[in-house]
Amino acid sequence: MAENFNLLASLAPGRIDLGIGKTPGGLPLSTRALQLGVQPSEKGSFAEQLQLLDSWLKPDSHSSTDDDERLQATPLPSRPVNRFLLGASEESALLAARLGCQLVFAAQLTVSARWWWLPIRPLAPICWWPTSFTTTSQ
Repeated sequence: MAENFNLLASLAPGRIDLGIGKTPGGLPLSTRALQLGVQPSEKGSFAEQLQLLDSWLKPDSHSSTDDDERLQATPLPSRPVNRFLLGASEESALLAARLGCQLVFAAQLTVSARWWWLPIRPLAPICWWPTSFTTTSQ
């Protein structure tokens, strides 16, 4: 997936967005089909998976290793994809801030508006202009 989005970002710098969320959406049957063969013990937490994907999308943003066989998602675009975390919790908001992702908050999934007052300091510039999102689930 990282290679696909890096390729798109190389072809159209600044015009590619990637939104990632925890829930797969769709019907339970399709969710099970997508997770076949995945060992829960090897899968890691959502935060670990997101951090790994982030390192492939923005390889220079994380400490590099001396290992010549380090995995890279090529091509490396001049401008990385715009990353959005789709979430409905304070945990998601804090994770987005820690990784420098923008947050699309699913307010319809939570009854608490307490998240709005969190003292979050993003690590990257945030898009403050109005943005529309259309999401679908099959």
